[in-house]
Amino acid sequence: MVTGGADEVAPLVDKKGEKSHYITKSWELQSWCLGCCGLNTDHTAECLKEAFEEKLEDWKLVIVKMASITTDNATNNKKAFEDYTWISCFGHNLHLAVNKALQVNRVSAALSKLRKTISAFTRSPKLSRQFSKKQKDLSSPDHKLIHDEPTHWSSSFKMVERFLEQQQVISAVLAEDRKKWYLMPKDSDITVLETVKAVLENLYPGFLL
Repeated sequence: MVTGGADEVAPLVDKKGEKSHYITKSWELQSWCLGCCGLNTDHTAECLKEAFEEKLEDWKLVIVKMASITTDNATNNKKAFEDYTWISCFGHNLHLAVNKALQVNRVSAALSKLRKTISAFTRSPKLSRQFSKKQKDLSSPDHKLIHDEPTHWSSSFKMVERFLEQQQVISAVLAEDRKKWYLMPKDSDITVLETVKAVLENLYPGFLL
């Protein structure tokens, strides 16, 4: 990031392209895509650095006016930009940290249980119909359940958030068929899920920036 005028930029590079982020003299954050190009070679540090410097030349960017370069923590990225001021990507670090937290045994077990519950409702036409009916009976928001993509913590957050919103509805449906009650997460699991929501809801808005 550069605390200067719009003619001063700080490129951010990834394996797909280069972006410039800068702050204008009126303190407005701006972002521009400088270009995207396919790397038809191994993504070695040397190749990444060459592609980056070619784009700098194309745009006539001045190295000394660059505040920093930001990439993820891949070894080839760190090596490619070791001659520059390199800052690891906060979003990538946040992603790694949250995913590691979600792998804690109690959390992972509660999420696994919840996925089975969500899958049962989304795959069963009967449960889906009962779910929709109970939503109307209980005046619950007409929202569908969400199944997460485990490699993306933001989707796990949305899955947990939606379950807690619809918890009363799910409980009411399963209570009508005791053979299905095993699908209802235990109180201890729900406590864990409530904690997950409380923590992640503070991080989710920043993840979207």
